[in-house]
Amino acid sequence: MESPADGRSQERMRKMEDRAWKLYEEEMEGILPCSAQETDALLIRLFAGDQEAKTRLIEGHLERVSRLAEEYREQGVAFSDLVQEGNVALMMAVDAARAMGLEQDENRAAMFLAAMERGIRAAMEELIRQQGESDQAGEDLAVQINVMNEVTRRLAEEYGREATAEEVAAKMGRSVDEVKELMKMALNAVNTAVL
Repeated sequence: MESPADGRSQERMRKMEDRAWKLYEEEMEGILPCSAQETDALLIRLFAGDQEAKTRLIEGHLERVSRLAEEYREQGVAFSDLVQEGNVALMMAVDAARAMGLEQDENRAAMFLAAMERGIRAAMEELIRQQGESDQAGEDLAVQINVMNEVTRRLAEEYGREATAEEVAAKMGRSVDEVKELMKMALNAVNTAVL
């Protein structure tokens, strides 16, 4: 269950992200997207070592990254994080363009754009997967802490005193070090919630 403080904190984070996104969009307004023909010409220049072509290839496809990120919204990752991950994948795709061996290929722009999009999608999907794993790990930890708290409460009732870490560990079938670590994490969570 979400506390009012958690809700306010999340709302503040959403507002900060919205402001940051608005600034990013304002910067993007001055950058024209690359057409397929321009992409082809820029690739030829990139293959010749032109660094300005590299910069324009990246800038000219930033809008595409944002559009792809829209498809992955509401999947447990902040939109700005999706865009950031997509932008990194875009830069990697431009850096890898030479290695694709497209210098003599008449379809180089289409092939580059397809590879670029696959790389961006893969990066965003991996970010979503990692976030899901992280969320699951947090949920698993919460369950473990809840079990430990319940075992501790029952042992205290049974013994008429606070149970030791050794007694809790024996009852849970865990090592004493694991139980002590869980106790530290539970205490840190309480201290963080109080702040």
